[in-house]
Amino acid sequence: METRKLDMYKLFILCTFLFVSHNSWSNSIVAWEKSYYQAKKYIELGDMVNAKLIILENVETSKIIGADSFENILSLELLAILNLSEGRLQQVRKDYELIQQKMMNNPSVPDGSRVLSYSRYGDLLLDLGEYRLSAEKHKLAVQLIDNKIILDGAVLSTVYINLAKFYVQTNKVDQAKLSINNALNIVLKQDGETSYRLSKCYFLLALLAFNNQENDSAIEYFLKTIYVLKAQKIVDFDGIAQSNSFLGAIYEGQKNISKAEVFYKRAYEFVNTGGKINSVRSLNALVNYATFQFRQKRTAESFKIIKKSYQIAKRIYPKGSRKLNEIEEIYNIIMKEKDASD
Repeated sequence: METRKLDMYKLFILCTFLFVSHNSWSNSIVAWEKSYYQAKKYIELGDMVNAKLIILENVETSKIIGADSFENILSLELLAILNLSEGRLQQVRKDYELIQQKMMNNPSVPDGSRVLSYSRYGDLLLDLGEYRLSAEKHKLAVQLIDNKIILDGAVLSTVYINLAKFYVQTNKVDQAKLSINNALNIVLKQDGETSYRLSKCYFLLALLAFNNQENDSAIEYFLKTIYVLKAQKIVDFDGIAQSNSFLGAIYEGQKNISKAEVFYKRAYEFVNTGGKINSVRSLNALVNYATFQFRQKRTAESFKIIKKSYQIAKRIYPKGSRKLNEIEEIYNIIMKEKDASD
């Protein structure tokens, strides 16, 4: 009799534990979902300050749900976006390597999430100058799309935009045009004429024209890019700086130095307006302005800007990377000229 009572007591304790555990798990799901969508909203508004605290909390909550759970994977995606906004490219790479590993461990992850993850990771690798690895990730994304999976329009347009960026930078013009047109068809139907994704499409069209020395078309699309970016609730200073910098390059190529300086300087001002410089786009605008000043024989001012650029580059790019080496070479050339003229 005593043994039976003891067994019943153990069963009661076990049931209570399972009930409490299930309750705790359910509460975690509710808390995770609330903070996840709140963080996404802040990210869409470009408010990374408020997003940061929520994202860090969201990641911890997702671990309670499960180490390889879909919720944990989505939280890590938010963390990667946060780290990217802070210019921590090497950490973002680690984030995506972890995400990809967790996706392999969890076959229930939707194909749409896999596609977006491959695409974003490929885009990051492109910014790091790792073209071969970038191509591999974009290929994985395309293979899933070719399998006729059903994707949300926002996801599909983002994938096409990232793919077009890869094709533009690797000089595959026909593939780039096709990807941009695919993205445009979705964006114009779903988002309208002032969406952030539309600005990316315009920028890529501008870049294609710029690379082909179609200056009138390039100017038109760079200006369109700036117009759409200025229409956003949270202004993308990096994007505006980038387009202004390219406009400066076009006018400098046309020997219109005074107009070139207007746009280079405007790019420089937008870079500094955005606060702490973390993005590749802002860094490129800084380097372009430094080299412009150097070509105008303003060595002291040029050195001041390239020194700042080099310090930022060392924070963004890994030691020994091609991108960092290129900026270091420019820095050494300008420093040598400065020392000779002192």
